[in-house]
Amino acid sequence: METTPPYRTLPCTERCGRHLMAAEHALIGLSPWNGYFTARRVESLVEWAAGTFRTVDVFIPSYEAAYTLIAAGVEPSVAVGRARRAVKKLRGPAQRALARAGCGEGRVHTGTSLAALPRYRQLRRTAEHMYRHDPGVRAACRAVARAAVAGALGVRERGSSRPAPDPGLSEEALDTAARYAWAELPVMLDSPGIFGVGSSVLVYHRRIPLIESLLEDGSALSPAPGQGFVVVTPARGPSPGSAAEDVQGSPYRASSGREAAAL
Repeated sequence: METTPPYRTLPCTERCGRHLMAAEHALIGLSPWNGYFTARRVESLVEWAAGTFRTVDVFIPSYEAAYTLIAAGVEPSVAVGRARRAVKKLRGPAQRALARAGCGEGRVHTGTSLAALPRYRQLRRTAEHMYRHDPGVRAACRAVARAAVAGALGVRERGSSRPAPDPGLSEEALDTAARYAWAELPVMLDSPGIFGVGSSVLVYHRRIPLIESLLEDGSALSPAPGQGFVVVTPARGPSPGSAAEDVQGSPYRASSGREAAAL
C-alpha cells in the first residue's frame, strides 16, 4: 500500500529540479535558535533525506552564530556559550538519525569543521572579499544580518511572514553580524565541490533571501552548475514557499580560537 511522503519539495529553479531528481546528495541546513527545528523535526527530516538521496550531510552554523548575538549587544563570552548550546541541541538529533539510517560517521558539519577542506576555505575567502568589494553581495549579507539580529532582539512575531523591523545597527555591528552569512555562502555556492559529489541540493524549509540573490541574473556570486536549492516542508503543513513556522530566537562570535574550535 502506498503511503504519503512525509515532506513536500519545491525546487527553486528548473536546474534545481533536475538536481533533486538526480537525488545524488542533500545538504540539510539547520539554524540555531529557530523554533522550526525541534529535535523531532530534525530527526524526521534527516530520515526522509536518507531514504531519498544517495548521500546526506547536515550543516549547522556554529560559532558564527555568536556574531549575531554580539551585534545585538550580548557579551562575547555569553554569546559563545549560547551558540555552543544551540549547536549541541541540533547536532544530537541529527547524529542519531544519521546513525539509524546507516549514513556513517562525520556527516554533521559546521563552518569550523568544514574549514579543514580547501574548497570551503577558498569559497569563504571569496565571500569575504566580495562582501567588502561588491555592493550587491554586501547588501544581501547585511539583509541576513538585520533579520537575524531583529530576531535576537525579539522584534519578530512568532510565525509572522512580515519582514522584521530594521534593528538600527551601526556599520560595525552589521559587519559583525554578516559573518554568519560568510559561513553559509560556501555551501550555497558549491556543495558539490566541498563534499566531492556531482550534484547536490541544499535543503531548507523556506526560501532564503541570500539564495534568491545568488540566483538573480548578474549576481557577482553564482552557484556552481551542480548546486541546487530545494524548499522542503512537512506534507501536512504549509505548502513550500508559503509562510512557515520560523522562530529566530537569538544568534552569533567566538571570543577565542579555542572556544571556536570546540564548536
